[in-house]
Amino acid sequence: MDSSDSDLKETHLAKVKSYIESHFPVFKGHCQQDAHEFFMACLSRLKEESMSLRSSHPSYTCPVSSMEFKLRSERTCNSCGLMKSFTEESNCLSLVIGPHASLTDSLQQYMNASFIDCVCSLCGGPQASETLKFLSLPRVLVLLVQRFDFTSSMIKLKNRLEIPEELTLSCVKVPVRREWTLKFLGLAGHYISQIRERREDGWLRCSDASVRRSSWSEVSEDAGDNGYLLFYVKRCFIP
Repeated sequence: MDSSDSDLKETHLAKVKSYIESHFPVFKGHCQQDAHEFFMACLSRLKEESMSLRSSHPSYTCPVSSMEFKLRSERTCNSCGLMKSFTEESNCLSLVIGPHASLTDSLQQYMNASFIDCVCSLCGGPQASETLKFLSLPRVLVLLVQRFDFTSSMIKLKNRLEIPEELTLSCVKVPVRREWTLKFLGLAGHYISQIRERREDGWLRCSDASVRRSSWSEVSEDAGDNGYLLFYVKRCFIP
């Protein structure tokens, strides 16, 4: 489909939205919705549909698999030192804005040791420390930046976050690079995405009203203030 086929694109997008609405009624109508929740709904339906497609097309690969990865959770009892490990599967990491206000710091904070309340099966201790490590890496890493405070009421956080153009996952030393970034403008009720062009080293800024060329300096500035969903793709998969 050519980039000039705007009418055809509009038709296809309307069909996608109608399909999601039929399975998730919360998205019916044109009220402002959460971009992450809608994205997860789309992935959920893609996985469901892939099960029936594979029965007739065994070679079919669900596109959601490109975003899936495995984490190993290691829990150590703070009382007796008993350690247990668990494997978790996911397709998105939810990050908080850390004290150093950088995406790299937020990702490291997510993987580092944290305290959780649980009962030790050996000594009955009430608390353990948990660390996370990647067991596998996705082709596309999806990161959700938590820009809302839910402690008392939902308040959008204005903290600026430093977004690197290239991200190295320190635990496994595999470089990945952002292919495109979806940003949520919160209270304004508009969705804006910054998309890396596949054939050129440039960016496109897409809003509700228009599409125009952008640059990394503009992308990093805008994403630092408003970045909500971030997508990184392994460098070897960028043409």
